[in-house]
Amino acid sequence: DLEGKVKWLDNYRKVKQLRDALVWIPVWERDKRALIPESLKHLLKAVTLENLISHRSLLHEGRLVLTENTKQIDVYLFLFDEFLLITKIKRNKKRSVSSEQNTLRLQQNQELDQLLKEGCTFTVLDQPISLDRLQLRNIDQLNASTSGLPNSFIIMHHNRYQQCIGAFILQATSESAKREWMSKIEGASTALLKLDSQPPRVKSSSLWLESSQI
Repeated sequence: DLEGKVKWLDNYRKVKQLRDALVWIPVWERDKRALIPESLKHLLKAVTLENLISHRSLLHEGRLVLTENTKQIDVYLFLFDEFLLITKIKRNKKRSVSSEQNTLRLQQNQELDQLLKEGCTFTVLDQPISLDRLQLRNIDQLNASTSGLPNSFIIMHHNRYQQCIGAFILQATSESAKREWMSKIEGASTALLKLDSQPPRVKSSSLWLESSQI
């Protein structure tokens, strides 16, 4: 139908723009334990993630706050049909303060368009979180008040052995925004699990995401 075609074209346009705006941190910068001599780094650059999102559907996106050690940082999340990206926005230095304030006032579905238009980039923190390795934990109001983290929830990243290899405490602007994020992630995870229960798909090395944590 016409509405479906419009949505498909909008998703295609956004994903195409976003692909060029994503910045993937090399493993030797992500993991401080990975001491890779300069002469050997070219061996780890063979696999590129630039095309990882090319054939994906962007289901939900928006700004949240990530609690990291003793500080909080603004992050921008992208929920695709198979994985979640947590990114940090790198703004164009030529932007004015008034432009940044205008961006914050935009509706969620307009904010990404504005950020891309302004030439912002999105640095991927850690690694893509596959939805079949993701677990959500709600932080209820009592624990949120005790910890000073209102409207928060936790994303846990598991490897194939069910070990937690990453935990992210994320804070939304309101309780309703938090519930919407949790609902979107749960819905996408359920849809992926249903899809994976069907006959195996052909795995293409360029299209299929497999966690690097085995």
